[in-house]
Amino acid sequence: MSRTTTRSGGVAGLDSFKTKRRTGWNDWARTLGALAIGAMPWVAAHAQQPAAVPAGTSSAAVDVAAAARPAAPVNLAFFYGSNVPVGQLQAFDAVVLDPTQGFDPAAHPLAHTVWLARTDAARAGADFVAQQIEPLWQRGYRGFLLETSAAIAAIDAIRAAHPDARLIVGGQNALQAAQPHAKALYAVAGNSLVRGLDETGTQPVDVSDALRESRTAAARAFTQQTGVPVVSLEYCAGNDRDCARATAAKVVAAGMVPYVTDAARDVVGIGAIEVLPRRILVLQDRDTKEPLDGTPGVRDLAMPLNYLGYDVEYADFDSALPSGITPDRYAGIVAWFQRDAVPDAEQLRRWIAGRMADHVPVAFLGQFGFDAAEDGGAALDLEAVPGTLAAPVSIVAQDPMVGFETNPKPDARDLLGVRVGSKSRSLLRVSANGELLDQVAITPWGGYALSPYTVESLVGVDQERWAIEPIRFLTAALRLQTMPSPSVTTENGRRLFMTHVDGDGFASRAEFPGADYSGEALYQQIFTR
Repeated sequence: MSRTTTRSGGVAGLDSFKTKRRTGWNDWARTLGALAIGAMPWVAAHAQQPAAVPAGTSSAAVDVAAAARPAAPVNLAFFYGSNVPVGQLQAFDAVVLDPTQGFDPAAHPLAHTVWLARTDAARAGADFVAQQIEPLWQRGYRGFLLETSAAIAAIDAIRAAHPDARLIVGGQNALQAAQPHAKALYAVAGNSLVRGLDETGTQPVDVSDALRESRTAAARAFTQQTGVPVVSLEYCAGNDRDCARATAAKVVAAGMVPYVTDAARDVVGIGAIEVLPRRILVLQDRDTKEPLDGTPGVRDLAMPLNYLGYDVEYADFDSALPSGITPDRYAGIVAWFQRDAVPDAEQLRRWIAGRMADHVPVAFLGQFGFDAAEDGGAALDLEAVPGTLAAPVSIVAQDPMVGFETNPKPDARDLLGVRVGSKSRSLLRVSANGELLDQVAITPWGGYALSPYTVESLVGVDQERWAIEPIRFLTAALRLQTMPSPSVTTENGRRLFMTHVDGDGFASRAEFPGADYSGEALYQQIFTR
């Protein structure tokens, strides 16, 4: 699955679900995205060629027309990492990549996204086009980021060889360097207006008000004179999406086009749009001999998460815990542990702490897998309740989210000695011989629902019932945003009816006139109609 895009100001739109998709769904998704993004006047692709000038028009008149012409919109992203998230970046019209990372653009052709290559400043020279541009063009790149004087000087030669190439000027003094070549440019990668980088180029720093004003004025004047948009490159820590959103909003408020990323440019940043992640990781303590399809993550969790529009990935605690679980790519983590203990609780605790530090919401189901109240304590807004828990047990407060399809009776043997703090919201508070405990809660870092308040098995009928309302709980715990999601009952807007035909009676005699056997009856009177 791919991702939902939202305008930096907050309007939602849908990109698409697969790199290779059905045409009808693709067109519908792009239309939704255009509706959402269209409110921002800079999002659509920047035109490659200037408007035609009538014969006999003087150069002065052309200059006046260019100065009066508003900037063509641009929806541009930069990604220099090795693991290119095609499903998310396809929401942008053009994406600048680092070709040394091994990405093959020819293997990922997209109808609405153009792959551009960052050129190597160290190799710029007289034969720059032959050494760099031609090999990159053959690989499938259809535009280039030029950041050195030698590379920029080759713009006319690049245009002569590839008139359709999208060219971007960046680097030091990009506006001045781009001025003579404006008619050939797709965009300019300009200086930071809100959050730049320090002298080492590794740490984000605030741009002073005076410098912001001068840079904004220069970028605005350049665009007014040339009609070429200037994209302001901004920087935040890669895991700080709040910083990225706030920074993008400030640039938008100044009337400029942002792209907020990290110093390494290896995250899916926020530009004219924000691409919301659709992936959720489900971590389980399953027996590796057990088929994945039989686990609660697939059997019980997949449906509500898919219904909300999310793509589910699975990981087993007995295997290596996955890396790269970052907030730009994952909407959250659900850890469902059914056993009382995991093999290495300390490893799990460190891994979970790292994901929380990266601001990825986490929801626990069944067990924590480690002593969360003792190990996390105040940092997790949890308080350990010591001692042996005993009857009588009674419900003190219960949110409507609890008791959905079944309402398990509290039993002291099932209770965990944990209580939430003031920053959390208890959904089920019980009293065990006077001790207050919270068995289901929403917390600052996500939420949890402890056994048996997850799924209850019905003895003798091979069925299960949810004790919590899964859609509402997961939405609250993982802070899932409302966004367009697919409906399995429709295709291209047409309603679908799905049924199952069992083949056991295929060779049996038909029980109504017209055909000898049931297979013939199905074919003649149902399937061919």
